[in-house]
Amino acid sequence: AYVKLLQYCKELLECNSFATKRELYYRDVSLFKSQSVVDEIIEDLACAHGVPRHCLNVTASCKGLVFGNLIMHMTDGTSINCLQASHNGTLIPPSDRISSVQSSARFVLVIEKEATFQTLLSEWFVQKFDCVILTGKGYPDLATRQLVFLSPEHHTPLYALVDADPHGIEIYLCYQAGSKAMAFDGHNLACPSLKWIGVRPSHWTASRYQVDFEKLLPLTDGDKRKVRGLLRRTSVLGLVEIRRELGRLLRYGRKSEIEVIDGSLLANVYLPELLRLQEN
Repeated sequence: AYVKLLQYCKELLECNSFATKRELYYRDVSLFKSQSVVDEIIEDLACAHGVPRHCLNVTASCKGLVFGNLIMHMTDGTSINCLQASHNGTLIPPSDRISSVQSSARFVLVIEKEATFQTLLSEWFVQKFDCVILTGKGYPDLATRQLVFLSPEHHTPLYALVDADPHGIEIYLCYQAGSKAMAFDGHNLACPSLKWIGVRPSHWTASRYQVDFEKLLPLTDGDKRKVRGLLRRTSVLGLVEIRRELGRLLRYGRKSEIEVIDGSLLANVYLPELLRLQEN
């Protein structure tokens, strides 16, 4: 499988053409067995050669969505206005097809889930705050992470909204410090200026956010192991606030999704209040 994929990459580079990981998988399903095999080998090949994946002319299928005060200038000379292209969000293209981005937004809000992304769209959050919102729909793909990485070039503040659970915090850290799988290329992907504003365990007890503590989900044994694993990460050792919130998860023995806060309250009270605290 390694040799076959290496051969495919060589052919792509020689022909100056591109293929998605999904397309490579379907070239020989009987050999690769599963998509995950192709994904892992491609990342290994990129790591072995010390280059980002797109340098092998292999891209991921578009996954992330973006909406707001942002224009993406493409390498083919076209531009995408992310406030006008689609009312439900624009698919984030592979970064090698973006030559530059232009924005005068007040801030960029990185959201873990598409459902929350759509909730904020329905509440006209972007128009009210002249911002950009984007989501990687869970663990983000490379294109979404690289778009987030480009945002500070315009001195735009970056904030993250994720679940108050081990997986949500890990997703935040994936954007902020880089993923373990792509550690070799971390300097091209990590965005240390990204701030986690919510949802935090410390917010559960604030009466104005109307969180019903009885409706919080119990931490599983697997959740507890993941929290302890996060606390041991080198990238987390100096992040005092993150460590405190992880400690609260263990102390309360509870976790929550973003949806623990009502959508209208989230858009009109919770986020505006947290953003004011960041801007003051």
